[in-house]
Amino acid sequence: MKRKWSLALFLFVGLLTLLSTIGVAAVAGYTLDWWSVDGGGAGSGAGSSSTGGPYSLGGSIGQPDAGTSAGGSFSLTGGFWAVAADLVPPLVVSSVRINPNPTILPSVGFTVTFSKPVSGVDTTDFALTVSGLTDTSVSTVTGGPSAYTVTVSTGSGNGTLRLDVVDNDSIIDLYGIPLGGSGPGNGNFTTGEVYTVAQAHTIFLPLVMR
Repeated sequence: MKRKWSLALFLFVGLLTLLSTIGVAAVAGYTLDWWSVDGGGAGSGAGSSSTGGPYSLGGSIGQPDAGTSAGGSFSLTGGFWAVAADLVPPLVVSSVRINPNPTILPSVGFTVTFSKPVSGVDTTDFALTVSGLTDTSVSTVTGGPSAYTVTVSTGSGNGTLRLDVVDNDSIIDLYGIPLGGSGPGNGNFTTGEVYTVAQAHTIFLPLVMR
């Protein structure tokens, strides 16, 4: 009989604790329509916690759908489902001119935008498609994590210049997925904007007859 009363008391105290926790969350303006918290699985390792404001939640976290629940100062990203939903490889969205076109500048810039935050972007990930120009080169890459500024030397001569992205699998997203998916070349981008470069000018002098 004592064991039954002890079990009933334990369940009652647990229920009160749960209700008080939900009440505090509601007061703070945060709600979880459907949730599960568990101490095992991949969420039990190092760094397995979600934090926001003064609140920290450790352990495995699951949601029925991929995405993020948010409210007040707290944001909670679903565990396995959110990761699985983000297995789409990053891609190059655009490469657009920064400077006016046409140009006579010795160097120009492009803004290269990716479909999601990426890392590992450097000068080796770019190539130039040129016509009529010599000694062109990719100088610097700055910015990130979704938009990068690429500075290019226009070299010498008159012609056109386009910045291309070369997929060598060094560019990866937050989960280590390479640009365009597994395999070099899948994320190549060759449809960016083009500069018209006019640096060399021919001067015609009138012929004076005597």
